[in-house]
Amino acid sequence: MYILTMKLALRLMRTLFFFYKQIFPLNFLFSLCFTLLGIYLIQDLLLIFIVNFTTFGYALSLFYFELMRKPVYYFYYNLGYSKMHLFGFGALANLLIAIFLYIGNSIFF
Repeated sequence: MYILTMKLALRLMRTLFFFYKQIFPLNFLFSLCFTLLGIYLIQDLLLIFIVNFTTFGYALSLFYFELMRKPVYYFYYNLGYSKMHLFGFGALANLLIAIFLYIGNSIFF
């Protein structure tokens, strides 16, 4: 019973990571562009990138995904995920990546 539950949980997590893999490149690209635009305003580039990665880049990548790949949401809805589940998982993954970047920056630099 426990093994079946773990297999189902892993399958569901794999589906969420599949959605995040589609969003991540756009988020990274948009965040990098926003960071390079703000290079002259603030000197701490990693902090600007982290803020852009968790907020503006993520919102813009979701907006782009909403416009260009809207029918894909039916696939996730049939698996039992609403848009809020997908957006929440993406925001949580971005937050974890941002925390690791910030901690890594404070340790190594």
